[in-house]
Amino acid sequence: MVKRANNCIVSQCDGHQYARRFCRMHYSRWLRHGDPLIVISPRGKSGTGHITTDGYKVVSVNGRSVFEHVLVAEQVYGGSLPKGAIVHHVNEVRDDNRPENLLICSRAYHVALHTRMRARAACGNPDWVRCWICKTYDDPKRMYVHSSGSGSWHRHCFNGKYLLARRSEYRHRKRLAAAPASSKANNG
Repeated sequence: MVKRANNCIVSQCDGHQYARRFCRMHYSRWLRHGDPLIVISPRGKSGTGHITTDGYKVVSVNGRSVFEHVLVAEQVYGGSLPKGAIVHHVNEVRDDNRPENLLICSRAYHVALHTRMRARAACGNPDWVRCWICKTYDDPKRMYVHSSGSGSWHRHCFNGKYLLARRSEYRHRKRLAAAPASSKANNG
């Protein structure tokens, strides 16, 4: 076989030259890896995959990319997961997709689970909650917990640091609004 002048210089490749006498595919491989012949991950074959930047395994199934932990959970569940279901890794290792390490749960339960895990790691008690002002964990009996569950804080934190900051900001705005227009022009 005689290669034509406008074909890729890689043997047995009939692609048209794109740059540096390579076709588009071999040129992109050369740019990425320094070798136009290297093949890192063949796409489209079932069972092949990669690990995402977040640490999750992704596999190709019938030409479609799927998270491996979701695939394993669906196999154990016996069908596709309910809408809104989340697969939680019990040991928090994202690429450990053994069935005994996976838990299917709702979004609300998943959030509560991680909140309790953070509390246990920070203070040793999963029932304690975090004050959003001073950022420390404490017994919810010693704190004000908002009725909607959207936040909790120590009363002394709220009355001290937070409330004083809000009052001084209010007084500052009030002083600026009360200042005569001429003095604002001179100061600005």
